[in-house]
Amino acid sequence: TIELAKLGRDSAMLAELRRVEGLVAADAGEREPALAALRESLRIVESRYGAAHYLTQRARDELAQAVRD
Repeated sequence: TIELAKLGRDSAMLAELRRVEGLVAADAGEREPALAALRESLRIVESRYGAAHYLTQRARDELAQAVRD
């Protein structure tokens, strides 16, 4: 098992975990948990890679889609 506390607040692994949690929650119709997870993922990815990185853009797009749905 992964100990989330050991990953660190801004780890790439945590960003991906929160991304997947958000996508699954969105698919299940759980809007608020989905948005919270996708926002956290975007925050981490943007802080690690910058605003122009393709992973940041993907995170932004997925969050925008969840907001629209």
